Amino acid sequence: MRFFKTLFIIFAILVAVPFVVALFLPKNYSVEQTINIDKPKNEVYRYIVYFKNLKNYDERLKQDADLKCKYKKRDGREGFVLIWKSRKKEVGVGQIKIVDIVKDDEIEVHYQCDFYRPYAQKEQGAFIISEVTDSSTHVLWQIKGTVDYPTNITFLWNNFEEKLNKNLSDGLENLKTIIEKRKVTK
Repeated sequence: MRFFKTLFIIFAILVAVPFVVALFLPKNYSVEQTINIDKPKNEVYRYIVYFKNLKNYDERLKQDADLKCKYKKRDGREGFVLIWKSRKKEVGVGQIKIVDIVKDDEIEVHYQCDFYRPYAQKEQGAFIISEVTDSSTHVLWQIKGTVDYPTNITFLWNNFEEKLNKNLSDGLENLKTIIEKRKVTK
């Protein structure tokens, strides 16, 4: 009987340790990447603000050639929602909504991203577009989010921010290639 009691205590400790460790790990993350694109600011903005274009340059969405998308409201405007569904686990199911567009010296396009599968999570993101010269534009892509306890234990082995930084960097490179090859239509 003592053996089983000892075995039960060891098992309970092994189960409890990850939950205790997760209490001391960060729950928030924030990443950003930048790039300069050799096109005028308004041309870059007109491509970015249309979120239907995300599947052309966003690394997550590009992983599934059979990605299913639905749309709500008018693209390029506050309130537009892109809903995606993929059979690929890496892409999952989610939606992204334009929540705010601020036009000043810099143009800011803020969005809310909700992931439903493979895990539930919310992120806030923004594209900040600023003029370098008449023919060159600086784009900053930033994402902030929270991973709920105890799921934040995955930060120990996941290199989550590193992967997200790479996705943003690759996405911006894709965006640069697409926009710089485009011919201006008025």
